Amino acid sequence: MANIFFVAAEPSGDVLAADVIGQIRAASPHTSVAGVGGDAMSALGVSAPIDLSPMAVLGLLEGLKAYPDVKRLVQAV
Repeated sequence: MANIFFVAAEPSGDVLAADVIGQIRAASPHTSVAGVGGDAMSALGVSAPIDLSPMAVLGLLEGLKAYPDVKRLVQAV
């Protein structure tokens, strides 16, 4: 059995990840899927241990500014 972990830190990534998760589950129902995402992944039962939605950013500089907060959240899990 395979284990796959998705990280979707912004809404379009969440939607894309949910689509891929649906395809994986259809092709290989015994594959374990977990991850960090938003509403689309949650709707498929992929519950995230942390909520990254408040930190969704666009662009390199904004991403670099948010990195310490994201790192802190991940280490707390």
